[in-house]
Amino acid sequence: MMTHCFWGKDLILKLIFRQPEIDDTMNQLEFFDIPSPCIGVCTANSKGYCKGCLRSRDERMYWAKLSNEDRRKVIRLCAARKRKLLDAIRQQSLQNRVNVAPQIDDLFD
Repeated sequence: MMTHCFWGKDLILKLIFRQPEIDDTMNQLEFFDIPSPCIGVCTANSKGYCKGCLRSRDERMYWAKLSNEDRRKVIRLCAARKRKLLDAIRQQSLQNRVNVAPQIDDLFD
């Protein structure tokens, strides 16, 4: 049984076989404003970075005035800060396991 396609055969073929231009996807983000990475925590740590989004005080204060290029840089910096923070947390966790492991072994002697 043949069903009728709402979009039409030509449109479907164009969509399926469309070859995106090289920088089609690269430039697509250029059309949109970069939203604030704020997650509503808005509490600074001892170094002045927001505990929620990891932006510095200046990055938070001047976000609305930054160009999209500068906003992308701030987002990359925040991502690097998050990786560094997670690495520190992992290291602390590993150290705690090493310190706790002998105590657990003592329970079975």
